[in-house]
Amino acid sequence: EYDMQKTSANEYQYTFSKVQSSVPFILNGNGFSSDEYLLKVIPKPAILKFNTQLLYPSYTGKQNETLENIGDITVPEGTNVKWLFNTQNTSNIAVRFADSVFLASRNDENKFGFTRRVKSNKTYTIFISGESLKNTDSVSYSITVVPDLYPAISVQQIQDSVLHNYIYFAGEVSDDYGVKKLSLNYEIKNSDETESSPHAESKQVVVENGKYSQCKEVWDLKSLNLKPGDQLSYYFEVWDNDGVNGSKSTRSQIQTIKIPSLDELNKQTDQQNQDIKNKLEDNLNKTNDLQKQFDDLYQDILQKKNPTWEDKKKLQDLLDQQKEMQKQIENLQKEFKQNSDQQNQYQQPSDEFIQKQQQLQDLMDKVLTPEMKQLMDQMSKLLDQMNKDQMMNQIQDQKLNNEQLNTDMDRMLQLFKQLQFEQKYKQTIDQLNKLADKQNQLSQQSLDKKADQDELKAKQDSLNKQFDDIKKDLEQLDKQSDSLMKKDQMPDTKQDQQNIDNQMNSSSDQLSKNQNSKASQSQKNASDQMKQLAEKMESASSASSEQQDELDMAAIKQILENLLKASIHQEQQINDLNQTN
Repeated sequence: EYDMQKTSANEYQYTFSKVQSSVPFILNGNGFSSDEYLLKVIPKPAILKFNTQLLYPSYTGKQNETLENIGDITVPEGTNVKWLFNTQNTSNIAVRFADSVFLASRNDENKFGFTRRVKSNKTYTIFISGESLKNTDSVSYSITVVPDLYPAISVQQIQDSVLHNYIYFAGEVSDDYGVKKLSLNYEIKNSDETESSPHAESKQVVVENGKYSQCKEVWDLKSLNLKPGDQLSYYFEVWDNDGVNGSKSTRSQIQTIKIPSLDELNKQTDQQNQDIKNKLEDNLNKTNDLQKQFDDLYQDILQKKNPTWEDKKKLQDLLDQQKEMQKQIENLQKEFKQNSDQQNQYQQPSDEFIQKQQQLQDLMDKVLTPEMKQLMDQMSKLLDQMNKDQMMNQIQDQKLNNEQLNTDMDRMLQLFKQLQFEQKYKQTIDQLNKLADKQNQLSQQSLDKKADQDELKAKQDSLNKQFDDIKKDLEQLDKQSDSLMKKDQMPDTKQDQQNIDNQMNSSSDQLSKNQNSKASQSQKNASDQMKQLAEKMESASSASSEQQDELDMAAIKQILENLLKASIHQEQQINDLNQTN
């Protein structure tokens, strides 16, 4: 029994403290008792424990996990999160994400569950309610989502430095969960003006599945059938195995290869041929100079009783110069081979021209016999043991070797100059025919009343400039012809050039005055005259080619005979030196 506290004349109060369960009570005063009352306690809802099941996307390869009483989580994007609550005195559980509220499903009297797939960072709050108490308690947690990253790629390339026929690729690809595929994508922009759109292709590159892989690829550019003026652009693209958003890709830097145009190739050919010719002439001059030095040394030793140490040193210096010149000739052999391969890569020379190239290459490869190199080495080793007669014999033999080398090099130079002339000659004929076609096409366009006058004039000026370049080539051919063994291979074209010039200049003037009909006729005349000049040059070439081929074959035969004799003579010299030893 507890006393109540009087608060006024007619009011009393009593406070029940720390009530844990329902309490029945009555009120007594002045001999009176009230009815029995009941202070009923409503049980508070509570979560006894909860589990958080993390069901990761299968493509990540991660093992599913179950966390106990942990609400703050970090998971990959696309993870299914399942919460399982064990409760008491609870009628429902609500989970709030931002402005959305979801009720957990009741699996048993005291068990609730809720599942959600997460794709972005979120904060969520759990509210619990009883039968009579709504949202009496809450707790907040956060979800951190790790997005699927883009794949990474690193590629290095090494290109065939001479012919650009092959590209060698080596690189690495990686992804946070796995690489799906790798492709090499390329696009060819054709030099043909009528080509409406680039030609795009893709080829798969073998790559191992996994988070990291090395890749290697050899690309044969010959299979693309690239033509002069084409442009090849390419890049690698790697795809990941993202099973949530779909595969994502990353591209490497776009690389571009520009195939030289025919005009550019012709200019390269001219320059490379000129470089080789200059080096041939330079080696000829060096052999002449060596000849003089060997002769001077021979005459000097002839006047002495015995060769001095200085004489032997001079001979050694000359032998060293001879070896250095041989190295230069060997480099020239390689350069000629590379030059021939480059010239034939994108152009289509005749079988006859290729045969002449190969014959000249064979001669260059044979001009330095193995016996000559061996002889140089032997002479250097035995120089100190030679007496006067032996030394003079070796100098005399070396003079003969150099004389023969000089003769053969001079003949090869003439053969090369002939080959250079024929190549330039054929290029010029082709350029004339192509320019004639362009001029004829412009002649038809000039009659189109809808054509833009300024554009017509600009096109004609461009053709005029192209013909100026052809005139320079014709002038160069005249000079080359004068240096050949057979000097009458270039017909006189000066009047033809003047006639074409007159017609093209007239068409430019007429277009400026809007006299398109007259301009079209002048353009047609220029086109016809170019064709006639090309035919004239073709006829002149056909008339002299048979005779020139006979001269070339005679020169080749003579060089081969000289090389055979030189080889036999050098073998005898080696034997003599061995006897000296």
